[in-house]
Amino acid sequence: MKVTTKKQHLNLLTKSIILASLGVPALAVSADADIENIIVTSTKRTTSIMDVPYNVSATTAEALEKKGIVDFSKLAQSVPGLAYTDTGGRDSGINSGLIIRGLNTSSSGFTDLATVAAPTVSVYVDETPLFYNVILKDIERVEVLRGPQGTLYGSGSLGGTIRYISKKPNVDETEFEFHTRGSKTDGAGNINSDTHLVLNVPLNDNMAIRAVGGYIERAGFIDANRLYAYDDNNQPIAADPNDPNSPNKEFSKKDSNDETIKHLKLSWRWLVNDDISVTASHQIQQDKFGDRQVANDQHTDGGDYISLQRIRETSERELSLSSLEIEADLGFATLTSATSSFESESDLNGDLSAEYYNKGYWGDYYYNGFPRESIIGEYDKDVKTFSQEIRLSSNGDDNLSWIAGAFYSKQELGVSNEDFHRGFYDWQDDNNGYFAEQVRTLNDLGEKNDLFYASYQEVEATDKALFGELSYQLTDKWQVTGGARFFKTSFANSIENRSPLFGAWNSDDGVDPRGVYGGDNSSDISDHIFKFNTSYDISDDVMAYVTLAEGFRNGGSNGIPTSGPWAEPENLVNYTNDTALSLEIGAKGYALDKKLRFNVAAYRIDWDDVILTTSSPNGGFTILTNGKTASSQGLELEGHYSITDDLNITAGYAYTDAKLTEDFSTDGINGVDGDKLPGVPENMVTLAINYFQYIDSLEVSYHLNGSFTDEVTTAFSTDTDNFTHVDSYTMLNASVFIKLNDNLSVNLFVDNITNERAPTNTRGSKFAALDPTKRDIYSYVARPLTVGLGLKYTY
Repeated sequence: MKVTTKKQHLNLLTKSIILASLGVPALAVSADADIENIIVTSTKRTTSIMDVPYNVSATTAEALEKKGIVDFSKLAQSVPGLAYTDTGGRDSGINSGLIIRGLNTSSSGFTDLATVAAPTVSVYVDETPLFYNVILKDIERVEVLRGPQGTLYGSGSLGGTIRYISKKPNVDETEFEFHTRGSKTDGAGNINSDTHLVLNVPLNDNMAIRAVGGYIERAGFIDANRLYAYDDNNQPIAADPNDPNSPNKEFSKKDSNDETIKHLKLSWRWLVNDDISVTASHQIQQDKFGDRQVANDQHTDGGDYISLQRIRETSERELSLSSLEIEADLGFATLTSATSSFESESDLNGDLSAEYYNKGYWGDYYYNGFPRESIIGEYDKDVKTFSQEIRLSSNGDDNLSWIAGAFYSKQELGVSNEDFHRGFYDWQDDNNGYFAEQVRTLNDLGEKNDLFYASYQEVEATDKALFGELSYQLTDKWQVTGGARFFKTSFANSIENRSPLFGAWNSDDGVDPRGVYGGDNSSDISDHIFKFNTSYDISDDVMAYVTLAEGFRNGGSNGIPTSGPWAEPENLVNYTNDTALSLEIGAKGYALDKKLRFNVAAYRIDWDDVILTTSSPNGGFTILTNGKTASSQGLELEGHYSITDDLNITAGYAYTDAKLTEDFSTDGINGVDGDKLPGVPENMVTLAINYFQYIDSLEVSYHLNGSFTDEVTTAFSTDTDNFTHVDSYTMLNASVFIKLNDNLSVNLFVDNITNERAPTNTRGSKFAALDPTKRDIYSYVARPLTVGLGLKYTY
């Protein structure tokens, strides 16, 4: 009997996983046997994870290695409740695809435009807040904090926070590690490789340096079968050289979505004395990507892993991160200073043809019989961020404990978006078309050939905050914590737009023949949020807790014109910060003679003044504005059950009901009370089985893990061009680790065992309304079956 995923949601495997997780009533913190010994710093104190009075997960270095987790995509498969829209390497760095507890309003992956709005999940590398898909190498652990964390972590921590904790230089001994992995992906013509080295060298008894560097190469598995050919001057080549009105010449490119990543990190640590330590680090990461990880399966020329893109949609990115952390024990308290400087540069090309084809005016006004249409977007994005946090954390075992701190950050963002209608200028000139005279004027001015639209944006955001938390132990079993954050944001947004074919009529001054217009706006916002938490030890093994907390994202201003031919309403200039108020009730602890370790939480989040990305009514500029209200409620279960000393099961389940709670309408976006929030799976499940044994002198550990992600929608309303349902999918991975001796180990692994064609996001059928061939309707797909071998040598 065939059952649709929309009606059933869960296949037989998924039901089995859910039953296992309910039978082990908890959401697994990790697969480590000694999880009670995992030390986390999610509260900005050093604490055992089982003593943290809210829902936090931690994945240790050993678990990261065994599961092959090196980025967001594999991490999401092992942490229940962490949803991630896997759009491949090329698109993963444009906007965040991370969702925790259902707080999301965008359909990730279908735009090359970087939003200036903070993501709803904040990401930290040690003490540095940033969004970048950082490669996870030489990581001590990854912490996932669920629910609003605004008091301690500031803007962007609406749904939660993810923290990468790096290994620090070790002053006690010299360390050397060599890691390498090779694998083959089904359908890929080349081999995947991932190699890195770790070297730790003590310089003396209180000083050490640590270096980590490596190279990753991921083979492409998408075949681009209908790419357009261009000459050295970026002009389209006619399929028939003797027919000036023939369509584009086309060619194909196998394995077009290949990736290469280079990374290097240098760290230095100085233990000044027993009370003071200094750690400095600098890391760089260079990414180079082929095309989008998408496939057209609705077109007769397409297929499960065949793309019909018109151009090579390549991308390059570079990260540079420097940090300085100083920690001093003052006796009554510990003083921590964290300073960081983060820079990233990225550029990419994108096929925007369908974006323009679907505009109602395009065919009537601009097409004009041009036979080789292709709109190419060229985008550059530069980000510079400086941040400084200073905090004091009380020491001692007194009933009263506290944290107080100050935070400052300044971010400068520069974005250049240029859309080129390749071949259009020359065609207009040669045929004395409607725009011929303007094209000649632009050529005389030395403007870029074929430029159709451009936007140059400069953003400067400054964030200042004071924060603190106060905890009091009322009895040996009962504690209460209160916290608050007071913040002020200054935001300036300047945009210069160009529509050169419109000429002087389009310019703000009515004279400039380049069609220049724009806006320069700024705003200041001051606000505060709070947190209340209490926990009670029901027994020596079980803790219950309640948390009422707020999270927020900074508001700002849009750099839109408010005068001239494209004047927009004044009320669209500024948008305020959105806030999420969460009530969470949970419990964690041990049962069944401590063979079962569990964590269960239920929550309700009310989201106000939801920040949305939309288009302005007059000029169609991409802007941020405030919608109305939404809510998310759900249940999270995690559990780790030790069947024997050598066999254990980790299971997790997350249920999320996220929807709008009030009607709203803005240009380009309409929502109705009850609409599901896009990209949010209703059910997510993880299951892992671990077994350890000795075979003669060999230590062998077996690992099998599966994850289920429910179907999602891609927009609020069925009236939206991009609305569709994305099917659910299940991923299975397995590995065998064999420790040959104290220095050498090997790893056999298989990812996506069932070779599931997992669509992680899909364009809606209405998107290509003017393209009956459905060439521009594509799906992002996860990497197919991958089989590999890894080797690790330590000294």
